[in-house]
Amino acid sequence: MSVLNFPRIYLNGHMFWNPPTANNNDMYPLYDAVKMQMNWRFLDYYNITPENAASTLMPWTIAPRVLHEAPDYVTQVPGNVTQNPPIMIPGEWNLFGDNACGTVSYNQTRSVIIGGELPDGGYVDQDPLINQSYNLLGNPFGSASPTAARFVDVSPWQNTFTALYFDKLVLGDDQCGLTLKRQYRMLDRFLNFNWANLGGLIYVTTTWQTCFPKENLAWAIGNSALLKNLQEQMEQQKAKGLMFRFSTYMTCYDKNGIFNNYPPFNSRSTTPSALAKVQEMYQKGLDNVASIFFNPAYSCTAGTLGLWFDDEFPTAPGGRRLIPSKNKVPLQQPGPPPNRRRWA
Repeated sequence: MSVLNFPRIYLNGHMFWNPPTANNNDMYPLYDAVKMQMNWRFLDYYNITPENAASTLMPWTIAPRVLHEAPDYVTQVPGNVTQNPPIMIPGEWNLFGDNACGTVSYNQTRSVIIGGELPDGGYVDQDPLINQSYNLLGNPFGSASPTAARFVDVSPWQNTFTALYFDKLVLGDDQCGLTLKRQYRMLDRFLNFNWANLGGLIYVTTTWQTCFPKENLAWAIGNSALLKNLQEQMEQQKAKGLMFRFSTYMTCYDKNGIFNNYPPFNSRSTTPSALAKVQEMYQKGLDNVASIFFNPAYSCTAGTLGLWFDDEFPTAPGGRRLIPSKNKVPLQQPGPPPNRRRWA
């Protein structure tokens, strides 16, 4: 799907990411990646063993911990040396995460089809498909109700091996829409830490891609010129099927109550009162399943659905790519700041 190839459909919105963070800790080596189990050598330092873990591990995981009390081989890690303040809850920001992911449609925040291009490159902003929702859905496991897609780190050693597993991509509805049944999972590609000088993980971007053979497509064209042209050009240009490629960027945290109806949660503050509140909420979830809550991360996303040709890999973007500079992308134009009127 070259940037010069048409027709195509454009999608925009937000993605949620709901990982369990206790075994993905940034400060404490809780996970033994070689043996694929808890790091018992490290936990033994805190008198947590396989024999008593049922009663000792979770209380330790949800309590605030001071870094300088850890073993020397932990405190001397370069990333830990600069921790300020050196205190955190090992369970981090989403203890109860279930690896779910998908698009966001909550209150005024919607993930929708925003437009497209005709075969000659003419932009379309009026079509029955436009403003319809889209989503990645997971395996229903025999149920009539869909589940969420899931993302999993398939390599504990690298940050470029996150796999996104899903059952189908759904655009629109049964009157005007398209259902694309999965043939290939996705892997994060082009992980980029230089998008913008914002700090944290908000500046990290990545690209995802998957392709769908013709026989995996279920069309409900209705009166949509976007869908009609995409189906016709797939045959006329002898495409193998359709390609879906999207990027995620500006990932933010602790947005409960804004993008969802979970209770507000502040995992970033290290004040004693904020840490005590996090510990209290986690303990309530451990004591009563009715009090379990999620605290997903959220990303902006922009995607394209177009044609998939014979010489294109199904999950790896090809063709030309603009490489960002070594310096983080500035958020304003160089020069003096604009004049601002002072109000009395």
